[in-house]
Amino acid sequence: MSFWDGTHWVSDDLTPPVRRNSTRWRDLAATATMIIVAGALLLPVVSTFASTSTPEITLSPRTGPVGTSVNITGSGFESRTKIQITWDGVAGKMPVTSVNGRGAFKVTITIPAAADGAHTLAADAMAAVAPKSAKVVAAATGTLASSVFTLADAPAATPAPTATPAPTPKPTPAPTTAPTPAPTTAPTATPAPTTAPTAIPVPVPAPTATPVSTPAPTATPAATVAPTPKATVAPTPAPTVAPVAPTTSGPILVTTNDVTIDGVTISSSGTTGYGIHALGTAANPVRNLTIRNCTIKGFNVSIWAEHVTNLKIDNCLIQDADYAGILIFSGVGGTISNNTIQRIGAARTNLTIAGKENNAYGIALSRTATSDFVANPRSSNFLVTGNLVEDVPLWHCYDTHAGDTITFSNNISRRCPRAYFITLDGLGTQPKNVTLTGNRIEQARQVSGGTNSDAVTLVNLQGGSVTNNLVSTTYPTPWVYDYLGLNAAGSSNVTVTGQVAIP
Repeated sequence: MSFWDGTHWVSDDLTPPVRRNSTRWRDLAATATMIIVAGALLLPVVSTFASTSTPEITLSPRTGPVGTSVNITGSGFESRTKIQITWDGVAGKMPVTSVNGRGAFKVTITIPAAADGAHTLAADAMAAVAPKSAKVVAAATGTLASSVFTLADAPAATPAPTATPAPTPKPTPAPTTAPTPAPTTAPTATPAPTTAPTAIPVPVPAPTATPVSTPAPTATPAATVAPTPKATVAPTPAPTVAPVAPTTSGPILVTTNDVTIDGVTISSSGTTGYGIHALGTAANPVRNLTIRNCTIKGFNVSIWAEHVTNLKIDNCLIQDADYAGILIFSGVGGTISNNTIQRIGAARTNLTIAGKENNAYGIALSRTATSDFVANPRSSNFLVTGNLVEDVPLWHCYDTHAGDTITFSNNISRRCPRAYFITLDGLGTQPKNVTLTGNRIEQARQVSGGTNSDAVTLVNLQGGSVTNNLVSTTYPTPWVYDYLGLNAAGSSNVTVTGQVAIP
């Protein structure tokens, strides 16, 4: 309704006119702009921290002889970087590869000529290829990830044919049969003793020797050692060992748990390879391995056990290995007892062989020297007792590199330059809690090219004792020689007391 106020018509409707809410739209526009700008600013930061995975490499296979093709697979690396593969820290003929956008790569290498044992394959960053955004942080150079390849001679499967030619004795009986058929039976009996020694060395490969002569004679010699081997076969070691020992000369490779090797004789006329090789991994160690009553002659290392748990080596005769009698890498828990180890490295005349030089060990407990103690733990919790190690003229009768909680008791060493050597690993990791007690350290021996003569040498031992050992006066004093001094700079918390002189 409207009315005349005397000058113009006026409406009596008091509802205010509708106004456009321009302020609200301006606020929304400003907020959207801020969100877009903040997102753009955060993008470089997100890119900088995009790769948070830990770089790692895996090898396939992880062990083998020189010339093995190994696939190296990497993951968790900074994308668009260049990676240099190295062998024991040296680029050499190793390849350079590129990391893809997912932080992964794959490359194949050929294992170069080197000494048997553990070698480190590593992935070293060369430099990051910078993306278009200059704010992305470039990857640092240096070793990003590493893994261990175990270089080992291929199992000596060729000697098997050598054993087969044993049919040569058969022609001999044949001529005998022509003149006098009667004696033919006699010669057949004569080869039986010949078969006997063949069967005694390796009950495991006996199936190979069986075709040579009658199975019956093979069983007869086995009786000499059979009492124990037969009992051993029952637990399952036989299926485990037999496939990997096709010849009468070994070697035997163990990769599964709960294996017993009992009463086996294996030998090699060479100075390479391993008599018995137990090969596990940090994630899957070989568990509950027992080696007893065995005779092992020759090889580079008579018994090498890597990544083993609960290992027992008892009453074995080990002779003429070139590098080590018993060598343990990353063994956790076990006993080495009542073994006789003789002439280790004694015949070596070339002291310039890479990886060996003038080194030789009777019994050694060590680890692969890397900074990764999960992948390569210390050898620990071992009792080494009642053993005889003699004639290791170049180096050590008993040794541990970075061992932890190891006891050497009631052992005999004879004609070694250094009877006991308790020392660091290659990265300077200190040994700890090592005990030497009741041992008999007999005649010292030094040879040209060998090491100097000391009864007991300690290098940075942290905790332990050297007590009540009998030491030959052919060793110089002090009998317990601390390489860096018995103080804070060298060994510490070590008790040294009660050593007694013997001729």
